[in-house]
This record gives sequence, structure tokens and C-alpha cells, in this order.
Amino acid sequence: MIVHQKFQNRWRNDYQDMIQETGMDIEYIRCYMGNSLGPLTARISHFFELIGPSISMESGCSTSIAGVDIACDSLRNEACDVAIAIGVNLLLHPFTPGLLEGFVAQNGRCKTFDAEADGFGRAEGVGVLILKRLSNAVSDGDRIWGVIRGSAIVQEVTSRSMGTPSVNVEAKAMQLALNRAGILPDDVDYVETHGTGTPIGRRPHRVAAIAKIYSSIRREPLVIGSVKTNIGHTESVCGIAGIHKTVLSMHHNLIPKHLNFTQLNPEIDLAAIPAQLPLQAIPWERKNNGKHRIAGINSFGITGAQAHLILEEPRLQYAGKIFTSRDSRQQKILTFSAKTEAALIAQVAAYRDFLDPSNSISLTNWEYTMHTSRPHFQLRQLVIGSTREELLSSIESIQKPLLRPLIPPRLCFLFTGQGSQYAGMAKSLYDQSTVFRSHFDWCDSILKLESGLQLRKALWDEEHSNLLSSTLYSQTSIFCIEFCLLRLWESWGIVPDAVLGHSLGEFTAAVAAGILSPTDALKLVVTRSKLIDALPPSGMLVVASSVDTVREEMKRAFANTKNWLDIAAVNSLTQTVVSGANHIITEFRTYCDNNGIKSHILDASHGFHSKLMDPIFEDYDKLLSTIKFRTAKRCKFISSVEGRIMSEVDKSYWWRHTREKVCFFNASNTAGMEGLTMFLEIGPHPVLSALILTNLDEVIIFSIKPN
Repeated sequence: MIVHQKFQNRWRNDYQDMIQETGMDIEYIRCYMGNSLGPLTARISHFFELIGPSISMESGCSTSIAGVDIACDSLRNEACDVAIAIGVNLLLHPFTPGLLEGFVAQNGRCKTFDAEADGFGRAEGVGVLILKRLSNAVSDGDRIWGVIRGSAIVQEVTSRSMGTPSVNVEAKAMQLALNRAGILPDDVDYVETHGTGTPIGRRPHRVAAIAKIYSSIRREPLVIGSVKTNIGHTESVCGIAGIHKTVLSMHHNLIPKHLNFTQLNPEIDLAAIPAQLPLQAIPWERKNNGKHRIAGINSFGITGAQAHLILEEPRLQYAGKIFTSRDSRQQKILTFSAKTEAALIAQVAAYRDFLDPSNSISLTNWEYTMHTSRPHFQLRQLVIGSTREELLSSIESIQKPLLRPLIPPRLCFLFTGQGSQYAGMAKSLYDQSTVFRSHFDWCDSILKLESGLQLRKALWDEEHSNLLSSTLYSQTSIFCIEFCLLRLWESWGIVPDAVLGHSLGEFTAAVAAGILSPTDALKLVVTRSKLIDALPPSGMLVVASSVDTVREEMKRAFANTKNWLDIAAVNSLTQTVVSGANHIITEFRTYCDNNGIKSHILDASHGFHSKLMDPIFEDYDKLLSTIKFRTAKRCKFISSVEGRIMSEVDKSYWWRHTREKVCFFNASNTAGMEGLTMFLEIGPHPVLSALILTNLDEVIIFSIKPN
């Protein structure tokens, strides 16, 4: 399970001040829960059901970047997979300029670096950053706006009073951030300064600190600016506001104009850096020399916490099909639930009236509200349709409500293996589901870019459907369909307690458990398939007998010969799969037919899980040596190689996964002993469902099937 951490930042408490001024007597706990720093972040976590630590903090004007810095450390330390950094500043309490004399400008404008700067204009806002490790964001197909290369926070302790800024400490923060980012000062094109325009903020030491670190006779003029001239001083949010401005400047290839400027403060020496102010908007195009646009962002706090952050533009290859939540489905699902049957009947009747054609409410909005804005009780029903008329017809056919058990069943995802592929699979899901389509397009773009594969044509273009007969296309397509189905079920909140994959299906099972990243899994599937495709053709035969019976029958069939087949899979007490050379497969199938033993040839181009795989060992092992295998933290991983639960695997496991037999029968029994009572098959064709019914006789659901 992905752990989210929240880092909430604010510095004032205007609402509590207003309550105190009214003299209202408010119960202590209620006052604390509604006004203190900690509960604010906890309230957001509660609303979004985020289980990671919720941390509130405050350091004056550097508050929000301090939160970003700590969030990045949590990601680097793998304390979480997603971090949400939030800055909040709301001006609720009336104030007079006299109370902030020397801080607030008379005309309410920030005149950063100007000779007439006399303070700042107060501003309010909420800024949010969703942070991930870059590798995770790329593999998840996220829209990447920028990359934080490094950051640093240094505390003022040697200045004349607490919090008074000094050149040396501000410069120290910048140098530490550059060091952590692994770049040189000359690599930075733009610095978003903290400049507020106050008597302290307008002093030349702010620019002097930049000059101390960024000055160079070899550099192009450094552009420096301040978002405070554009939107005012958002105080505790100004660091995130600076990040937002810089990210948007990169996105639009343009640094905005520095406003409220007439004449440079004569004590500021820009030529020493050299630097320039964007007195007109300055184009900031991508570079043609292979380097990336990089910016530094300052945020200095009245408490003395001085912060600097290095931000880099995202690389072009990160871009691609961006995931979107836009819903293009034609079919709508309306869900009903209640505590009693009478209440459910009344609810359905009320919605029947709402579906009258004279009602102009959007079906999409209606469906969304029913799913997300009300609790779901034990008695449930649903209707499906693409128009009001179809939904009304579906409502009329509703039978007795379904009773959901108080204790949900323990769920296992089953991932189908080789032989489940067919032309046209999952095409309707691609057309109707945004989540499925987005993840498929991500897979397809990587396969095109890195391997030259035309997956879409192989699956959905009749002229190219013969491609599915190769190991490369059949196995790659099965993995991609399973991966997209996995993400689709997860998007609906359906997550497994355990996963079990059959042969090829173990790659997707490993992704679901967190053992493999989607990118690494795709790389393994493609490379392994290419290696196998280079081998001589061979085959696999499914025999409707136990493994012991199959071995005895092979002894009889191949008596007085050197022919033999390897046991490739033990699926149940009545189903065994064998692998070997095609002529031996044909010979044994004829033997089975002549002796009343049911069998059929599997749709596979090669004899997997046999000694015929041995020639690929060396090349496959080289790739396996480059892969980072993680601990199964998201759910339990039931191995069909070992037939038991495993929390960690290494490269030798994945070779055995290719070479040795599939122990699906033992793995099924392990699932039963774990108390798993519901099985959802994730694959293009429900092959494993029948095996689970045979082995365990539990509840089976499948995702899709042919036609």
C-alpha cells in the first residue's frame, strides 16, 4: 500500500484571535481541534483517508519550503511513496498598517529591489505540491512539472538578533542546496529570490548572498526575480508560490515581468554577478546543448530558517500520454444502499423520479455523487445504463437487494499466464475506460520507443493479428492487459490481500505486491520473450491427469526411446502441463488420444518451464542482475514457483520461474490456508478461475472474457 505523508504549513492563527476578541467561551478541546496547527493537517488526512504521518510545522516565511525539504527527505528515505506539501495563509483578522509599521507598504505593493521599496503587500493563498520519487512518477505515468534536485535549510545563529538575515548564512543555504543537487552555480539560469521590499528585505545583502555563490565571469547573466511583485507576499506560502511560478515559467518558456519597479536600489550591484531583472518578460526556451533549465528558489523566515531549493525542468522523454480523470464512459452505474429493505425501496423510488427526462442534471455528475458523497450500507443494489430511459428500465427490473457481509471476504488477485491471448482482447475496455486507456498508452509508448513494438496493431488490427503467435507479442500483450486491469481495479478501490500469478502472470503479480516496478517488469517480459523467440520452436500439452499419472503414462509412451517431456505445470489433481520438442508433443498427444486421456495443445510457440529454456540463461541472467527487487509490502505474494508465500525474491528466483515447473496446485492450497475466500482473475481470459474452483471451490470473479 502506498503511504502518503502530509506536511502542512502556516504561521498565523487569525481565526483563534477573532474568537478571543469576541469573548466567546468555547469548549477547550473543540477550540484546539478547530484552531491549532496539528489538527489542520490531520483533518485533511481524515477527509482523504490518507494513512501516512501528518506533520504540521512553522518557521515564518520559509515555512512551506521547509515542509517541501522534509517531504523530499521522507521520499529519499523511502518512508513514503507519495508526499503532499501544503502551504496555507489566510488573512481573516482585520489589521491596521500601523501594527505592521516597517513591514507593510503604504500602497500595498511589493517593490522588490527598488530604491523606493517601503514594505510588502500582504497576500493570502493555499499552495500544494504532490511529490514522488522521479522513478516512481515516470513508471506511474504521472504528469511531471519539475524535478527537485536538492534543497537545504540553514538556521541563523550568529546574527545580531534572532532571525535577522545575514549574507553568510543565506549563502550557506544556497551552497548546500547546490552541493546536494550535484550541480555548479553556472548551471542555474534563474533565481527566484525572497525579496519582500521591507527595510531588511531591500538591503543589498540579499543580492550579495546570491553574488557570493552564483557570481562567475563565465556565466550568462543570471535572471533574478520575485513572485511577490506579481501576487504579493503570501508569507508562509511564499516558498511554494515561488516553486509554482518557476515551474510555470519553464512550462510556458517565459519568465514573467518583474513588477512595481522604477529604479534599482543603488546599494545593489547586479553587475558583480552578473545578473538582470526581468523588467520585461524574458523568453526561457529549452536549451539545444543537451543541458536542462535549472532554477534556484530562496525562502527566508523571520525565525532565521533560511532555505534554498534547486528545481530542474522535466526531461522531454518523461512526457507522453498523460493520465487524465476525464470520464468518457457511455455506461453509467448508479449505486443504491440502505440499512433496511424498506429504506432501499424508498431510495430507489426517489431516484426513479429524479430520472424523469425533464430533469437536466448530468448523469455523469449524478453517478459521481452517488458513489462518493454518501455512505454505503449493508443492503445494496445497482443499475446500469447509458441513457435515462435505459436506467429507468434497469430500475424496474431490480429484484431483492443484495446483502453485503459485515466482514468482507479476503481477496486474492489471480494473474493469468501464457495461452490466454487472443486478437481484439480488451478493445472495448480501451475505448470506454480512461484509466485502462491511459495505462495502456503508457505501456505502448515505452514498447514503441525502446523495442519498436506495435502492440496496438498486434491486438486490434486484423492485418497484424498474426503477430500474437510469437512469444514476444503474446507475452508482452498479456502482461500489458493485466497491468492495465490491475490499475483499473485499484482505481475503483479494489485492492488484494494477496496475489497469485501463473507463469507469465507472476510478473504482474510482482508489480501488484510491490516487488517489481512496472518499468522493470515490462523490461523483463520483453527481453525474456525476445530471447525465447530466438530459440527453436517447441510446444506444450495440457493433460487431464495428475502429475504422477502423467509421469507413468510417459514411461509407457516413450518406452524403449530416449524421448521425454518436462513437467511444466501442476495445475490441479486433474491437470498437468508438459513441455518439449514439437514432434514429441505430437507423439504423446496421439498416445493420450489412443488411451482415452483428454489433452489439448496449448497456444504457445515454445516449451516453457523445461530444459529447452537453458540456452537463454546467460543473457537473461545479465538483465536480472540489473534489476532491483523489493520486499512485498503492498500485499502477500504467493509464489507459483515455490507454492508458498514469499516476501522477498532475487534474480535466481526469476530464472527458476522460467526454467522450473509451475506449482499452481500447491499455491492454490496455500491461498486456501491463508483464508482467502474470493478470487478475482486479472487477465484477458478466465483460465485460472476453473482451476481455483477445482482446487478450492471458492468464489470466483473474472475481469474480462472473449466476446
